Amino acid sequence: MNDVPPRLSAIIPSFNTAELTLACLQSILAKHWRFALELIVVDNASADGSPTRIAERFPNVRLIQLPRNLGYGAACNAAAAQATGDFLLFLNSDTEVQEGALDALLRTFGEFPEAAAVACHEVAPTGETVMGCRSHHTLRSAISFLSGYRLFCREGNRCRIVDWDRRSDRWVDNVTGFAWAIRHEMFDKLGGFDERLFLYCEEEDMALRLRQLDGRIRYVAAARIVHLGARSSRDLGHLGRRKRWLRSFVYLREKHGHSVSPVLDYLVLYPFLLLWWLGSRAKKTTRTPR
Repeated sequence: MNDVPPRLSAIIPSFNTAELTLACLQSILAKHWRFALELIVVDNASADGSPTRIAERFPNVRLIQLPRNLGYGAACNAAAAQATGDFLLFLNSDTEVQEGALDALLRTFGEFPEAAAVACHEVAPTGETVMGCRSHHTLRSAISFLSGYRLFCREGNRCRIVDWDRRSDRWVDNVTGFAWAIRHEMFDKLGGFDERLFLYCEEEDMALRLRQLDGRIRYVAAARIVHLGARSSRDLGHLGRRKRWLRSFVYLREKHGHSVSPVLDYLVLYPFLLLWWLGSRAKKTTRTPR
């Protein structure tokens, strides 16, 4: 944002979230940071006037406009190709950065040279800590997730790391995609995001590839960021989001050699998605107005 070379490039993908993106940018620019910061918004062909409004209100923010909605990973790759910071922060547009959060990220990279990436502390709009930054899913934990964690509870609890309250720093297997940072050189070494993952599981894919390069991930409790959640994908609906997640998860398993057969994975998982949908429909039909 000035003539000093940036230490951190914050990349914010935007898709039909004009008000939220403006609020996200304001939450960053309203605070004083101890380092030079570069802000990049990459717009996935929004139809709500986002690019115009962002350019008018924040003319110093770099704005990249894509010709069509290329998905989360492709948008982040396009912005990362133009970023000049030593570290890249991938930040959802439906977030509000809290005081000191970005300073905590860079401090962690300095204190832990072995940290290739840093995961943030997810905070709900009510101020409560969200139990994010979970471990990697397996087929059984995916079944547990699709069933509302009613089945394979032990595996579901392992994935959710239920004995950790997220209020202490630690080394973790994964990041939460709403907000996380990585060393720019490591991102380039990984070749960026897999653009075949249009939505969901991008961060898990990156974490698995980081592990192959002995890259470690550090969770930082002081990097507090409020996350509203699922705002750019709200048009998909609950069922649409779960179907999209399931497809991404099956692709991820095949890519990393965790699957015997994608067809078999679909045959196993889709019935649980159907059961969840039937259960949600039943709740709606049985709910009576007061």
